[in-house]
Amino acid sequence: MAQDRVRKNIRNRESPNPTSYYEILGLHPSASPIAIRRAYRQLSKRYHPDTTDLPTETATIK
Repeated sequence: MAQDRVRKNIRNRESPNPTSYYEILGLHPSASPIAIRRAYRQLSKRYHPDTTDLPTETATIK
């Protein structure tokens, strides 16, 4: 019984900062697949430790 309560609470729990993937990418939900791909690639290049020029960004991730 306790396990069922825990599972139910986990399923019903909301994230403290609900953010959509579109907000993370800086796009509107009606964005085209091409725009989504471009935004994703820009962010991945910016924050990937092998390609970023921002030392603070890589330090934050580590």
